[in-house]
Amino acid sequence: MKIQLWCDDLVIRLKLESAWKAAGATMLTKTSPEVPECVVLDLAGRRALENIAKLRAAHPEVVVIAFAPEYDAELFEQAKAA
Repeated sequence: MKIQLWCDDLVIRLKLESAWKAAGATMLTKTSPEVPECVVLDLAGRRALENIAKLRAAHPEVVVIAFAPEYDAELFEQAKAA
């Protein structure tokens, strides 16, 4: 599986990428020309909701998984709508 991780937190990014690589996933950078099968996005990141909307418009087939360091019901609803 080709995964692209959009996360500014270095510790979280390293842990997730390490686990996914060990499971056999291919990690793509944000600037990769390849289209990922899945994008995992930190809602605490810069312009997260805008990035979700752009991603869905450009590649509606890509699975988007969003997470946040704290539960924020309103933010998750906004992410679903993006």
